[in-house]
Amino acid sequence: MKAAVYTGAEQIKIIYKPKPEINSDQVLVKVGFCGICGSDVHAYTSGMIYEAGTVMGHECSGTISDVGADVSEFQVGDRVVVKPFGGTICGKCHFCRKGQPNFCLNRTGTSMGLTPQLDGAFAEFLKVTNPAIQLIKIPHHLSLEEAALSEPLAVAMHAVQLSQFRIGDRTLVIGAGPIGLATIDILHLGGAGRITVVEKSALRAAKALEFGADDVLDPDVEGLGLREKIFSLCDGIGPRIVFECAGSPATFVLATGLVQNGGQVIEVSIVETEVPFTPLGITITEVDIKGSFGYRTEDFQLAVEFLCKNRLKASLMISDIIPLEDINEKGFKQLLSTPEQVKILVKP
Repeated sequence: MKAAVYTGAEQIKIIYKPKPEINSDQVLVKVGFCGICGSDVHAYTSGMIYEAGTVMGHECSGTISDVGADVSEFQVGDRVVVKPFGGTICGKCHFCRKGQPNFCLNRTGTSMGLTPQLDGAFAEFLKVTNPAIQLIKIPHHLSLEEAALSEPLAVAMHAVQLSQFRIGDRTLVIGAGPIGLATIDILHLGGAGRITVVEKSALRAAKALEFGADDVLDPDVEGLGLREKIFSLCDGIGPRIVFECAGSPATFVLATGLVQNGGQVIEVSIVETEVPFTPLGITITEVDIKGSFGYRTEDFQLAVEFLCKNRLKASLMISDIIPLEDINEKGFKQLLSTPEQVKILVKP
């Protein structure tokens, strides 16, 4: 089979390797589509996280092509989405029993697509080691393209579920990439009173409006007047909940300065560097800052359920669909050179 193998910083090589062999309790999936995640792009450029020889990719959908003898809940031909980290959790610890596998205390590895020991879905076939936990069947009316977006939608679903969001709330989303757009979509569906978005890209700003934003502000255009403009749109007191989905030290600091007194900041993105931050501002405003990591089992299931019921605008995220052979030039390098791209799907 064909597979895209990471060989070093900004280097991916298409190779041929044997189709994975499955054990009696495993399932083989013929990959339909796999999205290029923002974390993939970050690791691709930095040379960190991935080991040479890794088959990347974790946002995927497909069709079951082979089933182990001891697997009874799935059959050849079933259309499925894959939860990427389910094959490495214990399923028995405190957090797994609570449906929070993102906090598993006894991981035996890591999420698929991050190590040579657990291949990802930038390949024609994917071995699923824990099908009962990792696979969700989908109906024929849901396209495999949309189904491949279940994972980023689940991340946004988790962020909104973790927050103090209530119907009618004024909210702010910083960053209109895939996770930001999904967050906007879910807030709109959930009855937000007003959704304001901060985004520099004109294309992503237009997407934000399609997904349900009421206002989109360019911080470069608004300049020092950004805070005043946002507060004027939110009854003069500011948004009650701010979702930080852009992933830079500057946007984290910005989020804490734009939330109303007593409000909440949900840190959805990954900021790896130190942030200049004075806790006094949080003390005197009683602002709650909460991290949101990955998703719970119920978040992923709910994202898939909403897709099946056509409640989410997932297909509007897709900027392009490319063959596996073009993953370097039309995939990773395109996302790096054209930030306006939202989600590129790879079709092996």
